[in-house]
Amino acid sequence: MSVRYSTGLFLFGTVALAGCGAALTWGGSYPAVGVPFMAFGAWSLAALIRTKRIGERALVIDGEGIAHTGLWGTRYRVPWSEVTGVRPGGGGLQLRAPRSRYRVPPQSPRRERGGNSLLLPSALAISNEDLVRVIRPHLSDAEDDEGEPTSP
Repeated sequence: MSVRYSTGLFLFGTVALAGCGAALTWGGSYPAVGVPFMAFGAWSLAALIRTKRIGERALVIDGEGIAHTGLWGTRYRVPWSEVTGVRPGGGGLQLRAPRSRYRVPPQSPRRERGGNSLLLPSALAISNEDLVRVIRPHLSDAEDDEGEPTSP
């Protein structure tokens, strides 16, 4: 299963922020306020371009595990055996080791950065409930393979 990012919020933010910033700057009334609005509009445009480039591979769930590409291009690959649970309301996975260990390409092993969870953003084009429904059966498989309990 592959999931892409939902781009509606970024599109709205881009148009609204850049438009308000341009009106305030070029209207001559408040250029000091308009420039930051245009800067945030540019940031929103960069996020929109990133989400379009990531496409269908924002979140890939298969028999081996979960592959997740963050909004700014950070990629993670987590095998099912390393997932200990899933948070139903927050859209996050509980992991056995710090998330930096699952980064692609791997980070330097000298520091273990990050927590033992991988947050899946709400900007994905799937609801948290549906995501949990897709992930739970895989956690049962991991429990059967290793004999360790997973969180409900």
